[in-house]
Amino acid sequence: MNFKAASLGIASLAGVAAAQTAAVNVSASSTSVAAGDTVSITVSADFDTAGAPAGVFGAAGFYGFGGDIESSGTATGLAASPVLNASLTSGPTTDLTGSALVRAAAGRGLAGGLAADPSTMITFDLTVDPAAQSGDTITIDYAGAVVLVLGDALTTFSTSPGTNQQSLTVNPITITIGGGCSPADVTTDGTGNGVPDGAVTLSDFSFYLSLWSASDSAADLTTDGTSNGLPDGAVTLSDFSFYLSLWSAGCP
Repeated sequence: MNFKAASLGIASLAGVAAAQTAAVNVSASSTSVAAGDTVSITVSADFDTAGAPAGVFGAAGFYGFGGDIESSGTATGLAASPVLNASLTSGPTTDLTGSALVRAAAGRGLAGGLAADPSTMITFDLTVDPAAQSGDTITIDYAGAVVLVLGDALTTFSTSPGTNQQSLTVNPITITIGGGCSPADVTTDGTGNGVPDGAVTLSDFSFYLSLWSASDSAADLTTDGTSNGLPDGAVTLSDFSFYLSLWSAGCP
């Protein structure tokens, strides 16, 4: 499916400055789940308007999007209950089967761009196939476009950019299927294989520390400055502190 600006009924009107960028981050409420379990997926727009002024479409910022949330890997999942950002004009959302889990499009009309960065695009529940095997993975990705208000322009950033469109970076998330006893159970004892084994041990701590030190997206466990358990697309000291509290609690 080709998600040009026409998917939102708009068009790119101008180029962008080098510092004006857009990306999409995909996060999950947990990156290690058992077969048949359900996780919450959040797809957010991360952008920089580089001080662009307001224009005919209103304030500079995130204007809208259109695209598919897709899955790949050795496991499959079923999407349900997609919810758009309430600050976007309601657009179509469709639960799909196969590699495309959810298709959605929404914009801001004449309300101007959203300044909040990152801005949530859509959330939905993902239920992993009950037949998935321990060690299987499912990667959630995004293919489509994000639109920013930049001065008098509506500028499109796309995973398949066309004329007058900019390239969109996507940061997907990978979920590992295992029999973990808690979110702190991230690997098999004595190994670094990333497969939970039903026990929280020093190996789990060491494995998480290696992920955190590398700023791996799998180490993103909570929102910076909080312990709400909602990944925010950044690996910070809050994630390490949150994991340490989970690890100290051990298995229920």
